[in-house]
Amino acid sequence: DGALRGAGVGMGTVFLLAGETGPSRSFAAGGLAGAVIGQFVGFERGKRMTDSEAQAATSISTYAAATAMGIAGASGLINEVGDGRVAVGGMVGAALAGYVLGPAYPRRSDYTVTRGDILILSTGAVLGVGVASVPFIGGSIDEQTFFAATTAGMLTGLYLVERNWVRKFDHSSQDATETWLGMGAGALMGAGIAVLGETKAQGTVGLLTGGGLLGAIIAHNLISPQRVGTRLGRASSRSTRSRAAVTLNIPELAMGAARVPGTYSIVTLRF
Repeated sequence: DGALRGAGVGMGTVFLLAGETGPSRSFAAGGLAGAVIGQFVGFERGKRMTDSEAQAATSISTYAAATAMGIAGASGLINEVGDGRVAVGGMVGAALAGYVLGPAYPRRSDYTVTRGDILILSTGAVLGVGVASVPFIGGSIDEQTFFAATTAGMLTGLYLVERNWVRKFDHSSQDATETWLGMGAGALMGAGIAVLGETKAQGTVGLLTGGGLLGAIIAHNLISPQRVGTRLGRASSRSTRSRAAVTLNIPELAMGAARVPGTYSIVTLRF
């Protein structure tokens, strides 16, 4: 992660100094130098971090950079001031600050923050952006309003997931992955409905986002993550309740979306 993030910082720094008219070799050299430095820094810092601290550094760096980009776009700085240099400078600075300060989140929180907790925050960010972008699809878009709305949506999604899931559960990495899979399955279901109904662009994005939201909630409920303050593991907590499983039948969804005549079982719910 340090190598990839360092490459982005290196190219962003070259852009700040030379602008978009700078020679392509300068961007390549800046990216390579940043990647080498970032790899070394990431390796050295990572040796002294827990899994949750390392994940917090990378994730919060990304959210900080995205927030800086949103603020710059909402302020009209991306296309109107300094050929985007102010916006890029803000993103680079925010990404570096998030990378340095991110580990303080699990270290100083008054509740346990696992790597899975931080991974699951991204579901809120993605769904928040999706919900906020729906009103702007299929019509004339005011760029500044769009940036303001999607940035607010991302931050709201992060806040809601942190308050309702991260604080109440100790998620494993597997819990976060399964929640992501549920969100993806729900989005695919929404896409299938949109194709079958010949829905317009705005409705399609709405169905994708709504399906993803519903899928994430159902998946999170089914995986039964360990609650904060309990000693029951995943197996123990699951044994005390009835088991259920949701299966998305991708081949049958594809057949239905292609309008092949027949009856298809797109979703199976087993108790």
